[in-house]
Amino acid sequence: MVAPAYQHPEGTALQATAGLQPGKVPARAAEKNEWPDTLPEQAQAVRSLFRTATNPLTGVEATSLFKGARKQKVVELLDTLVGLGQIVKLEDGRYAR
Repeated sequence: MVAPAYQHPEGTALQATAGLQPGKVPARAAEKNEWPDTLPEQAQAVRSLFRTATNPLTGVEATSLFKGARKQKVVELLDTLVGLGQIVKLEDGRYAR
């Protein structure tokens, strides 16, 4: 496994541009993050949810944390992260770190 620093050394900058703050997952609509324009930024934003989330999330819950995100795209990225071993999909359909 490659160390995170080698995978994406600017990861923290990307996380900041996605509007996500370490240790905090927005819970209210007023705190929604803008959905990034590019696929790499979208993947980073979705992955960042699980760095800070304390509870598993459904696809709908993950989608609701972004303004302008489409459920189908978020779920596709969640499933991709599962395939890459970055997160896991629980038996009840929720996603977790």
